[in-house]
Amino acid sequence: MIFAAGTATLLGFNEQVSVWSVIATAPIFAWELSLGIWLIVKGFNPNAEILSDPDKADLSERDEMSLSRA
Repeated sequence: MIFAAGTATLLGFNEQVSVWSVIATAPIFAWELSLGIWLIVKGFNPNAEILSDPDKADLSERDEMSLSRA
């Protein structure tokens, strides 16, 4: 929708700051706002494997798995 609003502006159908541009960017604004709030509220999983101590991680299993997929 924002692409369509930008194209319409380039072709002279509407102004850069217009009601149609606001309508086209409102869903994107809402998505970005909700995603940011959700990530802040949810946080991150401190028990995730990627955050674990690298000395304790068993890298040999990961190497074997990645080689078997190739």
